[in-house]
Amino acid sequence: MANSNRLGFVEPFLGSTQEDWNSWLVQFGQFAELNDISAAKKVPLLLTSIGSKMFRKLEQKGHHTTLSFDEIKAVVEAYYVSNGTPYVAEQKLAMRTRRSGERIEAFIADLRVMAQKCKYDTEKASDKAVLNQIFRG
Repeated sequence: MANSNRLGFVEPFLGSTQEDWNSWLVQFGQFAELNDISAAKKVPLLLTSIGSKMFRKLEQKGHHTTLSFDEIKAVVEAYYVSNGTPYVAEQKLAMRTRRSGERIEAFIADLRVMAQKCKYDTEKASDKAVLNQIFRG
């Protein structure tokens, strides 16, 4: 979205989680507001900023160029809605290991996000699961 007449910059959406999408969408909204992007131009701007992976997902749904801004948001959000149970989330947490070169802070932050999806009864149980996975991974 680099343009000499534009203020600010928004990277293409390359995220892989609902949290990534939510954060990116806030940035996109701020960029559009800062640059007085009209409602009519918001959809084309979104489609050219969304990244090739998500664009392909929208293409598969068909008629992506005729969808409204809110409809596109709904399609992307539906893509990220987890149909899994807390048990599935717990298994994903148990399998998560620290990646090569990953900072410990980033690893722990990711574990905490994953633990929230497990729907533990208490914060103490969630913290214990995170701590156990730190030692495993």
